[in-house]
Amino acid sequence: MYRLILILAWALLSLFIKVQGQAVKVLIEPFSQLQRVTFTAIGKETWVTVNDSFPETILTLSPGQQVQLTLIGSKVRLSQGSKYLGDWPSLLFWTADSTGGFKLGQEPSKNTKHYFGHLQIQVARQKLKLVNLLWMEQYVKGVVAAEGGIYKTPEFLKVQAICSRTYAVRNLGKYAKEGFDLNDKVDCQVYKGVPQASSLIDQAVAQTQGLILTDPYGEVIDAVFSANCGGQSANSEDVWSSPSAYLRSTPSYDQYREFRNSEWSYNLSRLDFLRILSGYYHFPVYEYTIIPDISGRVKELQLNGDPRWVIIGTEIRQLLKLKSTRFRIREFENQCFISGQGFGHGVGMCQDGAYKLSTLGWSHEEILRHFYAGVKLITIDSFLSNHRTNYHLAAE
Repeated sequence: MYRLILILAWALLSLFIKVQGQAVKVLIEPFSQLQRVTFTAIGKETWVTVNDSFPETILTLSPGQQVQLTLIGSKVRLSQGSKYLGDWPSLLFWTADSTGGFKLGQEPSKNTKHYFGHLQIQVARQKLKLVNLLWMEQYVKGVVAAEGGIYKTPEFLKVQAICSRTYAVRNLGKYAKEGFDLNDKVDCQVYKGVPQASSLIDQAVAQTQGLILTDPYGEVIDAVFSANCGGQSANSEDVWSSPSAYLRSTPSYDQYREFRNSEWSYNLSRLDFLRILSGYYHFPVYEYTIIPDISGRVKELQLNGDPRWVIIGTEIRQLLKLKSTRFRIREFENQCFISGQGFGHGVGMCQDGAYKLSTLGWSHEEILRHFYAGVKLITIDSFLSNHRTNYHLAAE
């Protein structure tokens, strides 16, 4: 009976992932560098199975029970205390309770993280590879807490929930060839599992359940966001070269001193600065000219007065380890004084600004339409009903 239930559950999950987009497979990075982790079951019961098309049950865990997972060559060793249970290429931990989950603990450290849903584990590149399988709304709760949990207004949390859900739907299958949709790092969205003390977040996610942003043509937008835009967001083409009708420069309302990233400074000698510039193309640089974009960011630096030799603003930011490309350079007595505003790429929704607008009485819909020009709010189900034949099937 368990075998039949598992096969049906696995088939249903695969269907949701491939067709409906209501489930997400997230690579759990903090534990992927380890040789050994401890799994703690949460929920009514957890089935531990061989992770293949016809899952074979190895054991059933009750709430609070633990097993250890250890990298042994190209396989995962499963043990329970001193009891050896076997070595397998991959395993699936299926939580029977839809509201349940699991905890992972590092060895020998006792620190644990709590996750929603289910866990896949296998070996890849001589490391443990852990993938969290969970429903979209659970994932959104975790992302909102990690990306915007410091902001406590209901309307901002709704903004963050809709942005995070939209980003997830658009990027499902981004890493399909590697066996997951998204990772849990900043290059996708930060996800740290189940948030603590999250009643406001739970309410915001519930009140916006299933809502995503589309452009006027009905396509899911790239709902990018950053911490602080320094008073003005950027056009997408000025940061990433590709223009977007909905990612346009607009006042961001985050230039106030109450936000720690609204202003910052960085100083170095002129000689050191020129050495950094010289190292980029490996020829001597003796002067530079700043070319700004429409939002006041550094679009590029022209070297030695020659338009053929430029360094784009995002590269300058990386070279100098600056918070953003919205900065100015003033020279005095062979020193370069750099003063800047903002933190992040500056495209799309600015979190400090969105929070500020929420404190001034703006609704989440007004805030979203301010940062993303011409967008529409629709449900995932509505979007899918219009895209049955060409929706993301990258997870296949």
